[in-house]
Amino acid sequence: MALSWLCLHALSKLLFIKEILVDYASSIGLRINFHKSTLIPINLSNETALAFASFFGCSVGSMSFTYLGLPLGTTKPTILDLMPLVCSAERRLTSTITVMSYGGKLSWLNAIVTSLLIYAMCMLKFSPKLIEMLDKIRRRCLWTKKTEQGDKCNSLAAWDMVCKPKKHGGLGVINIQLQNDALLMKFLHTFHNKLDVPWVHLIWDTYYADKVPHATNHVGSFWWRDILKLTPVFRGITQVRVVSGTTALVWKDLLAGDVLASSHPHAFSFAMHEDGSVKNFLESTALSEAFHLPLSLQALNEV
Repeated sequence: MALSWLCLHALSKLLFIKEILVDYASSIGLRINFHKSTLIPINLSNETALAFASFFGCSVGSMSFTYLGLPLGTTKPTILDLMPLVCSAERRLTSTITVMSYGGKLSWLNAIVTSLLIYAMCMLKFSPKLIEMLDKIRRRCLWTKKTEQGDKCNSLAAWDMVCKPKKHGGLGVINIQLQNDALLMKFLHTFHNKLDVPWVHLIWDTYYADKVPHATNHVGSFWWRDILKLTPVFRGITQVRVVSGTTALVWKDLLAGDVLASSHPHAFSFAMHEDGSVKNFLESTALSEAFHLPLSLQALNEV
């Protein structure tokens, strides 16, 4: 009965989707091989998923799967899921690096080996264990040399110093952890500026309709919680521009070059709502709505 209802009510939508795919492929001179495609069902029964797949002429898959080289699923990728990335970096360690100069190895390391990781670092938060494995490969790339006893890898400097910028006495090797954090913080920029992107609207509407994101507990998928862990760093290098004031903290955000909790500590100690928004604070019509009374002399002077 459920299948017949599906066929009657979803057939037009399925036809419409298939026509879009076929028309798009035709417009760029390609042809879709549906038999090579896979349908990944989400919140669908097996019967419904098989009906959809039969209509398109494709197979039914499941989470997690690999898309554009990255594992996609509802759970955080494990080290095993990301091993193809590690193997890809290791394959770049050709036998020729043993006869390269240190300058050549340094250029090879940043231009080839590390650049392979950029795409993944733009999307996923790397675990310390994964970074350790990748740095081990990069150390071999930089320090391996040919000797009479065979190839040897003896580090000539601490890796932390190697990853410092050249102007600070390092070799300018990209620090994977810092690069990963910097690349992921672009999502926080997109989110807090409420850019017109579907995932931004989805997260705001689902979790933060009447809340300040950085004043609430971390919620959402593993991916979003990993992004939120970078919020303290992001807030430390950015300044809030108040528009409506609903998502800016009056005491703890950097407003006009100043964090009121630090510059007005006595007044902050009497604040009624330490995580109150700018909008709610400005709507207060009396001191008793914003502060615990009576105020001390020092707090009164700061107010």
